Amino acid sequence: MVEIKQLFTISYTTNLRKKFNMNLLPDTGRRELKYFIQPELIQQVKSIISPFIKPDPYARNRANNTYTIRSIYFDTKHFDFYYEKMDGLKIRKKIRVRFYNDYIPDGSAFLEIKRRYDNLIVKERTKVPLNQLDQICIQKENPDGHLKKNDNAAVVLSKFLYNLTKLNLEPSILVTYEREAYVGLLDDTVRVTFDKDVRVSHSPKLTELFADDGLEYITNGRCILELKFNGFMPKWMRTLVAELNIRKQSISKYCMGVDACQRNIVSSQNFGVNGSG
Repeated sequence: MVEIKQLFTISYTTNLRKKFNMNLLPDTGRRELKYFIQPELIQQVKSIISPFIKPDPYARNRANNTYTIRSIYFDTKHFDFYYEKMDGLKIRKKIRVRFYNDYIPDGSAFLEIKRRYDNLIVKERTKVPLNQLDQICIQKENPDGHLKKNDNAAVVLSKFLYNLTKLNLEPSILVTYEREAYVGLLDDTVRVTFDKDVRVSHSPKLTELFADDGLEYITNGRCILELKFNGFMPKWMRTLVAELNIRKQSISKYCMGVDACQRNIVSSQNFGVNGSG
């Protein structure tokens, strides 16, 4: 059965490669399904899936298996990435800087390029020191020596800088939230996360990556349940969705953040963003 599923997945991905003329896609595509749920439903979800999950290693030693995610998203001055999502483009991407938990003077952040090809997700990222973020993201320069390395980190940094420069990207939205995270007991590529207290601010400076004051909460007390897996959805995930009778939704924290900050965006950029979505 597993071999049959893998064959179907590879065939589906191959067809996508042909459809979009893309060779980037892995043989087994990554999928992310998102659901809005009320906080009181979290315990019921965990009780249903508890035989199949364990705490995410990065959250295991933290209270309630929870850590903080802080991301600054980049976009064009006309919010092209926002509209690509709102218009339902099959091929689109997000460019962001991501950091976990609280400020550490000698800490590192991640430069991320997240692409979507129809229903498949491809994410590339590399770690850089915090003290190099301004040089990379604002001055749009390569820190000495990074691109001289013939490794994946150098390739991702090169792509990140290319997007910033080619598209003239600027910091658009800061999105911060708490993530309670679990991985599959037998397959740690399977992930279940509960994102809570999603909060945002507009046109952040890189120094505001760790800001907690003045952020606007945007999910009306709801939690975002995310189910992530490669290839086919595990049976226990399908059982969970059926038992709770929850429906997959198109949820973008970035787009929600843009919508929530609409008034500030219009006044500072003199560019209208509709309130849909």
